[in-house]
Amino acid sequence: MNHPFTQISLIVMFSMMASGCYMTAHRSADVLSPGEFSVSGNYINVKPSNEEDQGSDGIDAVEYLGIEGRVGVFRGLDVGYTYAKDLTDLGGDGEANVNLESNTHWFDLKYQILNKDKFDDKLSLAIGYGFGKPDLPDLDFGDDEDDEDDVTNEMWLNHIYVTGSRKYGRLNPFATFRMESTSKDIMLVPKWLWAEPGDGDEFSEEIRKQLTVGAEFALTDMFHPVVEFGRYFKMSPTEDEAINIMTIGVNIYYNR
Repeated sequence: MNHPFTQISLIVMFSMMASGCYMTAHRSADVLSPGEFSVSGNYINVKPSNEEDQGSDGIDAVEYLGIEGRVGVFRGLDVGYTYAKDLTDLGGDGEANVNLESNTHWFDLKYQILNKDKFDDKLSLAIGYGFGKPDLPDLDFGDDEDDEDDVTNEMWLNHIYVTGSRKYGRLNPFATFRMESTSKDIMLVPKWLWAEPGDGDEFSEEIRKQLTVGAEFALTDMFHPVVEFGRYFKMSPTEDEAINIMTIGVNIYYNR
């Protein structure tokens, strides 16, 4: 029988390492105006920054396909939903008898602080907050179908990000800083940024940080190819390595 702490640790490890649990902004800071909406398709590739770690667990990289939809709510605010389809076969062997493939649902609100009129010669700045819900399977810790040690996964990925951008003609480069944390329940207030677990709140003390740079190019008013690359920094003082992430896709805009 495994200790409950071991089971919880496995859940956290699976949720953070499953490829669908990685996400980038893949957009500039400019939000959609009311009546505007957008869809996007993106390929995301994630791999350790240290070449010695690549392939050590049987895979060189994890990858997935992200399908996103966004809509403008009112001036300066839009909302988005992304479905991240895991494309990586991580296998199903091991003590927990579980296939580690994971698809993830992401939700976020994005509010534009600077340059709501979207002038080309001005800096745009936006802040976003949202949640991710991985479709993690139940963990089976024994051969007995009635084993009480089996765990049903309830895991949320909370994230907050800041994006800055400035247009140069058809090119719109941007940079995003993002922080993420896991919790048992959805956290409408980002207490994980300043508080410690307790008083009924169950969330990870470790915060995953991501810094990326990218650019959208207005091929037409409707089709905007996008590329973004960056890094997840180490999640705790005991980890020495970072994780590289790259996104390639296209953002499609309607009613602009």
